[in-house]
Amino acid sequence: MATEGPSRVFQQVSDLTLHAEMEAQRSVLEDLWISPEKLTLYTTLEPCLMGLGAILLFGVGRVVFGASDPYGEGEIICSDLPIFFQERFKAIQWEGPLLPEQCDPLFQRLLEIEGKL
Repeated sequence: MATEGPSRVFQQVSDLTLHAEMEAQRSVLEDLWISPEKLTLYTTLEPCLMGLGAILLFGVGRVVFGASDPYGEGEIICSDLPIFFQERFKAIQWEGPLLPEQCDPLFQRLLEIEGKL
């Protein structure tokens, strides 16, 4: 069963917790959280710090992402995390970037919207 979560960060009402990864995790059926290490989260862009925090807290076992995020990549802080979360981070199967040709233009568009380009 798949769940989806669109990024809604830049909607009329600003809610910076509405990242796609977090929305997808919020929509997972409660019964599936019995074995979160068996879940795979697919995302267009490498998770940022907030998304990484949610992934670690939920205990998702695999993350597949299409493009790297040089502005918000969460992996940078791994060595600064408490031991419990470092171990959780190392237990996650990370795959990506798998589709940079398709996903990098989406990231560039986001940067243009934010006025960073």
